[in-house]
Amino acid sequence: MPKIIYLHGFLSSPQSYKARLTKSWLAENKSDWEFECPYLKNPKQAIAYFNAQMPDWAISRPFFIGSSLGGLWAHYIAEKIEVKVVLINPSVKPHERFADWVGQRFKNYYNNDEVELCQQDMAYLKACESNTLGNSSRYLVLLQTGDEVLDYSIAAEKYRNAQLIVEQGGDHAFKGYDKWLPKIVDFYEGLSLNSKY
Repeated sequence: MPKIIYLHGFLSSPQSYKARLTKSWLAENKSDWEFECPYLKNPKQAIAYFNAQMPDWAISRPFFIGSSLGGLWAHYIAEKIEVKVVLINPSVKPHERFADWVGQRFKNYYNNDEVELCQQDMAYLKACESNTLGNSSRYLVLLQTGDEVLDYSIAAEKYRNAQLIVEQGGDHAFKGYDKWLPKIVDFYEGLSLNSKY
């Protein structure tokens, strides 16, 4: 049975809009597909979870959607076990962006969990960063130029050899995400993304 694992961004959760929309869309349109969205509180917990799951994932071959920081995680997993991933406004080199936040406390947008970034978190993020695309056809990258959080052009350059789609306007949350869900499933099923997309 096919399975999609959705990896949310920093300070997000399984209750995020895109995670819930993905789950409900699959239930209505691909009821034979499974959905999972683990709660990734901080980099240390995320890496421990991924490494524990990796042997099973290498056998079951799930598909991954990674949004923002979840894009970094999905790329890391894809290079470890060669699975297909969709990256949505992915974060590139977050260890550089987060470096000024070390020692600060943040509240999760959805559950009020407190998160404090430490220097070890930066090491985890840097260790997961990779410019390697072992097989660029395994990557579908969706960017919007109106992303107010991340500079889309950095990701566009990094993923220039992947299946890359850049939409004008939009925002970090990726406006119109729902219209992409059928195309994301097409990508996972090996169907071509033709020019109408």
